[in-house]
Amino acid sequence: MPTSLPESVRETWGEPAADDCARWLDEYVQDRAVTRDEYREILSRLDVLENEVAGINERLDRMEQRFEDRFGQIEERFNHLEERFEDRLSNMEKRFEDRFNKLEEHLDGQFDQIENRFNQMDERIDRMHEQMRVM
Repeated sequence: MPTSLPESVRETWGEPAADDCARWLDEYVQDRAVTRDEYREILSRLDVLENEVAGINERLDRMEQRFEDRFGQIEERFNHLEERFEDRLSNMEKRFEDRFNKLEEHLDGQFDQIENRFNQMDERIDRMHEQMRVM
């Protein structure tokens, strides 16, 4: 159905210009417009795509949930390993401290023995000195 321009346009432009403009407008619309059948086909394809995208979204939601579950398990395991590590580190620290204290006690004992020997030697030297002085 050819396009007809309003009567005021025909009067202002004249019949030949109005006919040319109407023809040009029909061709322009025909070149760029989509027919009803094509429009319906496009809509049906869009519906299919929309359903597929909805399916993809559901799958992504499930994958995200699985990821979060797995991440929770990994985090739980990491926390458990961290606790074990802290316990072992604490035990090592306690053992080190115990050994260090024993070593310190042993060295203190050794130092006391050496000091006693030096004191005994000092006493002997003092006695010898006294004996030599008396002589």
